[in-house]
Amino acid sequence: MKVFKKSVLFCLFIVINRTEAQSRFAIAPVVGFIQGNITSRNSFLNPASHDRGYGPLVGILGYYSFTSKWSVSTGVNYHQIHLKPNEKIEKRGYWNVPILLNYKAIHHTFAPYFSVGTIIASPSTYRPNPSTSLDIILGTGLLYKPNSRVSWIIQPQYQKEVIPRPNNFIPTNYQSYKISLQLQALFQL
Repeated sequence: MKVFKKSVLFCLFIVINRTEAQSRFAIAPVVGFIQGNITSRNSFLNPASHDRGYGPLVGILGYYSFTSKWSVSTGVNYHQIHLKPNEKIEKRGYWNVPILLNYKAIHHTFAPYFSVGTIIASPSTYRPNPSTSLDIILGTGLLYKPNSRVSWIIQPQYQKEVIPRPNNFIPTNYQSYKISLQLQALFQL
């Protein structure tokens, strides 16, 4: 009888801990739209140039919740920007690995949602020189949680390049930033 009671208690302990651990993890496919802006000036004699482009964004994120309000997320996304330097359309694709700290302000069906973190960005096409950059990212949006298993997040994000891609051709006064609008479907595991 003692063995049976201990076995039942042990099984309950495992089930409760497993359920608790499962609710901490989530996965989220991401779709969105992104705008990229690049401003540069080569020298005193050359005028400044400004390129702007738009494109789609897709990806997947994994979430781990520390508490009901705080979580971290990471994953991978791909976006393509169609720039028009000198009116010649140029496609640029980027692979990104975001690492974000997320905060949900209140526990309601609709809640303000904030993210801050960094992104390791790399072009999708091969270049002879290493071309990875480090960007910071800030986002604020809205989380909609219709039930305990699924949430929707809509979030505009601002991404600023802080460590540019190492390249001999980077002009002086080079600045690059991106603005995106992302929609995530968050599924609790």
